[in-house]
Parts: sequence; structure tokens; C-alpha cells
Amino acid sequence: MGLLLIFGAVLLVLAGVFFARAAKSRRRATLFEKPFPGQWQELLQKSVPLYRCLPHELKAPLHGLVNIFLDEKNFEGAGGFVITDSVRLVVAAQACMLLLGSRPKEVFPLLKSIVIYPGAYRVVEEEAIGDIVVKSDEVWVGESWAQGTLVLAWDQVEYEMANPDEGTNVILHEFAHQLDAQNSAADGLPPLPGPEMAKKWQEIFGRSYQKLESDLKAERQADFDDYGASHPAEFFAVATEAFFQTPKRLKTRVPELYGLLVHFYGLDLLALNCKPKKPIEQTRRNP
Repeated sequence: MGLLLIFGAVLLVLAGVFFARAAKSRRRATLFEKPFPGQWQELLQKSVPLYRCLPHELKAPLHGLVNIFLDEKNFEGAGGFVITDSVRLVVAAQACMLLLGSRPKEVFPLLKSIVIYPGAYRVVEEEAIGDIVVKSDEVWVGESWAQGTLVLAWDQVEYEMANPDEGTNVILHEFAHQLDAQNSAADGLPPLPGPEMAKKWQEIFGRSYQKLESDLKAERQADFDDYGASHPAEFFAVATEAFFQTPKRLKTRVPELYGLLVHFYGLDLLALNCKPKKPIEQTRRNP
């Protein structure tokens, strides 16, 4: 009798998990097809360079991913910053660009909250090295934690939307870390479809990472931002920025890495003729 009760309890738990997952899948399917307000489209068209250059047929699936993102993620203001619908939309749209080609079942499953400061913020850390405690005091514009939190500085977000040619994008950078962390640790090796892809990834990324290190040591012009040489995880995030923000430059300088990222992200922005540019009115004002 006792075994039957235990067996029955296990079945109930399993049934609960199954129905909860089924309900979540149905909700996401509904959100994916939910109409995307016209004013939201106008805001993204005006504010987000990557959105402006996307072909029409890719905007509808992006809207669906954004709907799911906004439903599942929490936004928090810090340092006096006030979260608005525009802020949430701009962050969600750029984050979901990373998922547009692959269309995963989960939308950044490790992430629960996005914390936004009005500008760069101070991070004070202490690290014990033997009997010595080393204290660091740095100014950051973004960070990502596998435990469920991602942090952004809003003035950096605005600057990069206004200047896409510079090739940096803190939203893409930090959300690339979220993808990376889905493979147990943020180490520059995100979840990949199989051992063959993983082998190719390690070879191509390894060569590109080592070249960046050697270019910096020799004080040669590097293909990537210097920060990418600090850790393989940072190199993946920096390469992701380059892939979306300056695809032509990346393909010209490191074609094999560009091709690998096309495979990983399921998008070829150059083939789609999608090249992020400044807003028209800003271009006119600053020729």
C-alpha cells in the first residue's frame, strides 16, 4: 500500500510538470501570434538601427519573440532610473535579435530580471588571494549573471543606438553572455547543435582569439575590441557585437568567423542587405 501511494504521488508530480509545461507552451504560442501595436513598430523603427534594416518578413517573428520576452522578464530601475514601456521595448527587441534566426523554445531561460541604471555605475568587489584581500572599484556599463540578472547603463544604450557604426552594443554583448551561460558556464562556448559544430567552433574561435591577443601584444591593428582579449567569454560577446553591428567589416577581416556566426545565429545580415545605420535625421545633422 505504501509503495502504491508513493507511486501515485510521483505520477501526480509528473502530471503536474507536464501540464505546466504544456500550458507554458500554449501561452508562448499565443504571445508569439499576438498583434504587435503600430506605435511599438514606429518606436523601434525610429530608435533601433538593427530593426530598421530588417526585411519585413523577419519583423513579424521578432515581434512574437519580443511579446514573449516582455511577458516573462522583469525590469527594475536603479539609481533613480524610471522604467518605461519604451525602455522595455528597446531592450527586448535588441536582445531578441540574437534569437531571431534560431527561434528557440525558451527565451533566455536563465534570465529573470533586467536592472537598468541611468548611466555608468560603480562596482566594488573584494577577492581573497591567499591571506590578502584585493579590493577593486570599477565603473561598468553592463554585466550579466547566470543566476538570473542582467544590468545595463541606459546612456550607453542610447549612445550606441545613435552610433551603430562604432560596432559596440551593450545589449547584444550582455545577452550574448546569457546565451553562453546556457552551456553550464560563460566560457565562450555556447550550446551548439553537435560535436562537429563544437569542434569547428573551438578551432575558429580559438584562432581568432589567439590572433587578437598577439595583435594587441604586437600593437598591431586588431580585428576586435581590445576587451575581447580578456577572456574567451568576452571574445564571444565582442564577436557577437561585431557580427550584428558591423557585419561587412567582420566578414572582410575574419570571413571564417563570420560564417560560423551565420550558422550559429541562423542569420546572414549581409545577404539580407541589413546594415545598421544612424537615424536619417541624425545623419543629416552630422554629415
